[in-house]
Amino acid sequence: MCDLDGAKTSLESLLDEVRDLKAERDMWRTLAVALADESPCWYDHHGYCQAHSLHSLYEKPCPHDIVQQLLKQALTGKERG
Repeated sequence: MCDLDGAKTSLESLLDEVRDLKAERDMWRTLAVALADESPCWYDHHGYCQAHSLHSLYEKPCPHDIVQQLLKQALTGKERG
């Protein structure tokens, strides 16, 4: 019986951790939506996004494009959880 109690405690702990991680994911998603620009990216011949003036910081893909793709995946159910 002790092994079952230990397993149950471990499972409950893991489920709590999953709930916490989902809450944190949702918080980050909300923040990303608030900060990301929905306007489409356009890249110059060096691969820098000119639409978001990130040409000196990031090459393709632009962080705004990454956020939009992640949100699209979440809305179409391609994300687990």
